[in-house]
Amino acid sequence: MDADRAGYITYDSDREELAGHTRAGATVWKEKKTFPVETHCTDTCPNAVFSTTHEMSPGVAGSRIVWRTGKATRKVTSLKDPNVNVYWSPAPGRWVGSTSKGMVSNLEGASRRKSFAKNSVNAQGRIAADRSMLTVSSRREGRAEKWSTLVLDLKHPSAEPREVPEKLPGPVGCISTERRSVITLGKNPGEYRMSDGSLVRRIPGFVSDCSTQDDDVVVGSYSLGAGGTIQRVRLLGLTSKDGSPVRSGRGEAQLGVFENCGIHVSAGRVHTFKGNSRSLATKVRAVDTLTLPDGTLYAATPTGKADVFRVENGPDSCLVEPA
Repeated sequence: MDADRAGYITYDSDREELAGHTRAGATVWKEKKTFPVETHCTDTCPNAVFSTTHEMSPGVAGSRIVWRTGKATRKVTSLKDPNVNVYWSPAPGRWVGSTSKGMVSNLEGASRRKSFAKNSVNAQGRIAADRSMLTVSSRREGRAEKWSTLVLDLKHPSAEPREVPEKLPGPVGCISTERRSVITLGKNPGEYRMSDGSLVRRIPGFVSDCSTQDDDVVVGSYSLGAGGTIQRVRLLGLTSKDGSPVRSGRGEAQLGVFENCGIHVSAGRVHTFKGNSRSLATKVRAVDTLTLPDGTLYAATPTGKADVFRVENGPDSCLVEPA
């Protein structure tokens, strides 16, 4: 899902239905029988852009970008390239995304591409929580632990994307604009500076997902256990010595963080944790969550809608209160 203070977007995989809603829960638009690879708010939610690739929609020869604005406006752009994913679009027709070979954009009516120096595969993008920075990671064919990374400052989207000089051990999982660094996923994860790719600190274990806000970072790993997916999550401090204990849970919803409060969903409930305290279950039921930089928390429910809350940082624990 994606969201901002005005609304949110959800996808129901059982119904194969994508929908945009206002913050109050009114459904503004729906797309049925669709398989989006990436979905993001445009100028403000529930206005949205989503992209589908040939792999996810074999009936489509190439890729397709769809914009939904208001209740009825729908704009579609078809591309010959079968692997275009869009991560940022301020308005219909203006966008930045990725292909299997690098970064691609169309901002002034003409397509621009920035390709990696070597043949690459598995390109994947990440956008910062405040939507100010975009990275595209891709590994060289046959080099599983050597990932190239392109960085684009979205405050100046027409600028040339910059390639990080050093190769990273995994794809970028999340971006800290405050620290000007990225957290990598997979084996041998770590925090690396965007300027030169130098190591800030190593992160023990395996990282499947992460989330950042200011100086706060939460990381998690997911593995299949006898009772389903087992999650292990923890907060990272400013240095390698500041990390909090690992918390366990069940499920694989998005992780969130706000003012040193870690947020995750376990067994259908939103949990919070901070410092050395244990993970506390709230009364909020959810199948997924999204935490915004201002502390707004959208808790997606099985109905396809989301309830809106606010994360409050208390002296000993974190609270999730109605917004």
